[in-house]
Amino acid sequence: MANVINAGVLHARDDLKDCAEAPPSEDFLKISQQLLNSSAPLIARQQQNNYNFQVYTHVVYSEQSVKGGYLTEDIIKKDMDVMNKYFSRSGISFTHVSNDYTQHQVWSKGQDQMQMKAKLRRGTYADLNLYYVAFIPGPAADGSPSAGICWLPIPNGRISEELLIQDGCLMLAETAHPRYPSDMTTTHEVGHWLGLLHTFEGNACGEGDTIEDTFPQQQPTHQCERVEYKLQDGRPASVACNQLYPSNMFNLMDYS
Repeated sequence: MANVINAGVLHARDDLKDCAEAPPSEDFLKISQQLLNSSAPLIARQQQNNYNFQVYTHVVYSEQSVKGGYLTEDIIKKDMDVMNKYFSRSGISFTHVSNDYTQHQVWSKGQDQMQMKAKLRRGTYADLNLYYVAFIPGPAADGSPSAGICWLPIPNGRISEELLIQDGCLMLAETAHPRYPSDMTTTHEVGHWLGLLHTFEGNACGEGDTIEDTFPQQQPTHQCERVEYKLQDGRPASVACNQLYPSNMFNLMDYS
């Protein structure tokens, strides 16, 4: 994947209940901080080049139902439309190149991911591969699945064959279905692929996600969470680091 934002080697996992994201590597934080410290004026940012990424989607299912991991091409197209809508203001767009279907009882349950990706992956490291499956094992004690998992970009172009294969995002197929409460799971995961961390990264009293306009945030905002605080201008707010800040609930890298 092209380094729009350089980052360290790790993956970010987003769960339907809790998040088990690994902490960013030292390389990730070092490079991100360098980018933050060298921020250009706003006008320079507005003149930045546009980025377009080719996208290859793979539906890996056990049976032809949403629970079985199956999605129609129309649903996948709508997922791509959501991605393009939310990233367009950043000068980022995605071109859907192809979609394929694989019926596999093991891969559809999020198992043997390297074998699956070695077989299905298309394109180069500059291309985005999205895998929709029926189940993604999560860390929760009750056995509930993760909503998605994605690999952050690798700094300095050190791409081994293994890292190339594992690159990309894995999503629970039902999160892309219209009946799911939010249509942002894939877009959120692709944010990780582009190098974005959660808004609440590292409890966010320090550098947090290393994005200068992200407000401090110590805990994720979950779907449909009641807003307890508001600023004088009516904007939703949250308490972080013993202060009241505008909420990041409308930021795609929060959970709300």
